[in-house]
Amino acid sequence: MDIKEYWQAVLRQDAPAIREYFWEDAYICWHNTDERFTVEEFIRANCEYPGQWDGEVKRLVQDGDQIAVAVRVWTEDGASSFHAVSQVNMVLTAVVVFQNTVNNCTKSKSYVGCTA
Repeated sequence: MDIKEYWQAVLRQDAPAIREYFWEDAYICWHNTDERFTVEEFIRANCEYPGQWDGEVKRLVQDGDQIAVAVRVWTEDGASSFHAVSQVNMVLTAVVVFQNTVNNCTKSKSYVGCTA
């Protein structure tokens, strides 16, 4: 799995491309909101979320079938910014469990800071 390509698909809100990264019975956990999604629920939440998005992978660590990644995501208009930290469990190059924590960032003209 190319985690950077996965994140580009998420940022483009490209449902068919996102779907290719997951086993059908995989699940996604958002610990910061205590939510658990099926693949289809996760895709719907991401692809129907309003606005255009951009982002970059800030840190990536992979050990066998485990991937940890930190990503900064922002709206293209610059109004909102977030940091997402994800742990991905893989089986045969597809995601089985995707655990995500997102911190909301506040932005002023000269400073971007995050709240825990």
